[in-house]
Amino acid sequence: MTDKSAAKEVESWSDTKKVAEFICRPLALSVIQREHKEADKVFLGDESPNSIRLVDSRLIGTGMYRQGFSWKNIRFSCELDPKTGEARSFKLLKALPPQLQTGPGPVILPKKGQ
Repeated sequence: MTDKSAAKEVESWSDTKKVAEFICRPLALSVIQREHKEADKVFLGDESPNSIRLVDSRLIGTGMYRQGFSWKNIRFSCELDPKTGEARSFKLLKALPPQLQTGPGPVILPKKGQ
């Protein structure tokens, strides 16, 4: 961390967010740049509580990277070395298209207050 004024904010982060930011993100950018040369920024997770999860020695979740003027959504897995705490590997996972709710009739939105 280069900005010492941000230390207070970082202290309030969950361990999961700290792993994403300080351990997996640097490796993530280098891996993404192998396939997408113009990628220059990556975010792992977002403000939603379940966008990233630590499961055993793996960080999994969603994020995005910037390529040129556009942002691309990703799903990822970051494998951690349990002995050293370093990132062993970062993999982009196949993105799933959003599930559309369909049914036999028209979609009727609920009225306010229901």
